[in-house]
Amino acid sequence: MNHHMLTSALVTTAFVVILGSAVSSCTSDAQQVPAPAADADAIVGTWRLVEHSNWDSSGALVQNFGPNPIGYFVHDRTGHFSVQIMRTPAIHTSAEEPDSLTQSELREHLQGYYAGFGTYTVDSMRSESVYRIEGNTRPQLIGTEARLPYRIEGDSLIIGDGKTWHRVWQRLR
Repeated sequence: MNHHMLTSALVTTAFVVILGSAVSSCTSDAQQVPAPAADADAIVGTWRLVEHSNWDSSGALVQNFGPNPIGYFVHDRTGHFSVQIMRTPAIHTSAEEPDSLTQSELREHLQGYYAGFGTYTVDSMRSESVYRIEGNTRPQLIGTEARLPYRIEGDSLIIGDGKTWHRVWQRLR
């Protein structure tokens, strides 16, 4: 398998668990910049990742990015978002250039980093934030819509169902 094919295969499969449980509805509607809902102001801002947890079917805790991941989730007033999450500590590679990484290093690198961007609205009736994904490190999510349950508690944005997945973001001031 050549390097390009390996990279494509790893990119496509490396993030199976990251948003898989989070994406409850996917569509491939045409991308338009939606106006955020009136109460979307509650999530506008920059949020720092505090907790990123999943639980498997037996109830065991699964931390895809390790116990101390770092990341930011930005929601702006124009209805755009971007998110980045990284495992810490970052892997140390044997090579300086991505083209020279070993298969194992490439896999670790892809599994330890997640990013996405696009537009969002808030569905206050369902307590969901709705993300239309324009770009993502998981190619299968590009062009889809993710409806994520959320709530705000003080300066925390809590996303997830609390049973199988949970993300806590702290508002930066």
